[in-house]
Amino acid sequence: MSERNPRGTVVFDIIGTCFSLNRVADALSRAGAPAHALPLWFARSLRDAFALSHAGGYQPLKSMLEAELPRTLQQLKVAATPDQLAQIGRPCLGHPGSYPRRISDHFH
Repeated sequence: MSERNPRGTVVFDIIGTCFSLNRVADALSRAGAPAHALPLWFARSLRDAFALSHAGGYQPLKSMLEAELPRTLQQLKVAATPDQLAQIGRPCLGHPGSYPRRISDHFH
């Protein structure tokens, strides 16, 4: 029999649920990336974040996303300029009923 945590556990799925990733997808598309670039980029970033956490380290998700973006685009043979990388990595993400925010405002 397993013990229960008396405080409970709450899990939030905020990426793509609490705010839209449409602007990120649009920026990737404008840079010439295929439609599967966004889920691939996020999956790789999350993989690396989980691995780092499991090894006892920590980096903010924003840092993991920024580090993985050029690698993902390179593998997809998308030659993004530094300006395009900035447009993809720091686009405005819409919150329902609020003003758009940069990706860095969402991940600390």
